[in-house]
Amino acid sequence: MISNIFTMLVDLLNNPKCTAQELASKLEISERTVYRYVDVLSYSHIPVVCKKGRDGGIMIGEDFKLRAQYLTREELELIFTSLDTLPFNDTAVGIKAKLQNLNTDKRTDENFHSDLFVVDKSTWGNNTNLQQKMDALLKARSRKKAVKITYHDRGGNLSERVIEPYVVVYGAGIWYIYAWCRMRNQMRTFKISRITHILPTDSDFKPREFTNAWKIANKLDNAQEISIVLKVNQNARYDVEEWLGVEAVNKAEQGDYWIAQAYVTVGDKLIDKLLSYRENVEVLSPISIRDKVKESAMNIAKLYR
Repeated sequence: MISNIFTMLVDLLNNPKCTAQELASKLEISERTVYRYVDVLSYSHIPVVCKKGRDGGIMIGEDFKLRAQYLTREELELIFTSLDTLPFNDTAVGIKAKLQNLNTDKRTDENFHSDLFVVDKSTWGNNTNLQQKMDALLKARSRKKAVKITYHDRGGNLSERVIEPYVVVYGAGIWYIYAWCRMRNQMRTFKISRITHILPTDSDFKPREFTNAWKIANKLDNAQEISIVLKVNQNARYDVEEWLGVEAVNKAEQGDYWIAQAYVTVGDKLIDKLLSYRENVEVLSPISIRDKVKESAMNIAKLYR
């Protein structure tokens, strides 16, 4: 789904307009799904315009122009390195090919950016410390310099170690740095929020071959996946689509609501996510998750009596 939306956005940016039929044929989806993707792009503040009639079509508003030179060469190098660590598939290959061919005539040695990828630091909230740490780690990665960090683990233990930063990973609302730890002599995943100090060093490092082993971190808690069914009203429809995917959310046959069905990872974060939708989402199944949401909601209500 993400690959399809990305491809559709590229087509809309590179063409004055496209028809729903053209996009549906290229992506091998229905025209109905094309318009649902249009909703997703619009909700992401991309001004997609749909015009009916003989000269109509789908297009990006003419006043919408991302800065043509946004990413530096070092930042693109980091993106390419990250893509190289992913399993070989059409999505990774396609994204890399598109980045390599974006506006080559507009690139300069000093200031190379992409029209399509923007990292908005405001999404990290007002935590300026997090932004500074992200900048320091990315700077060290681009210069291939090790850094000395002070790290607090979940057990309250404090340690200092020298790491070689490789890939920034974002998962379940948390930023990580995947790095070679010289103290452990292995690749490790560190939560950036648990790093209190980052000091630059003069120690260079040569990129090592590694796999996307950071996914192992998701299995440490013996995570289990289950099929969940939700009743979603209009107020939460787009948010749930962004969480589970557009294809997972469908209009109910009767009633003014949507039914969402997808596989999700069981855990406290799932309950927190469901509670964040308040009265706009109801868990229909499984009953075990429904009961946990109910219990948590009742415990919260007790605090405000």
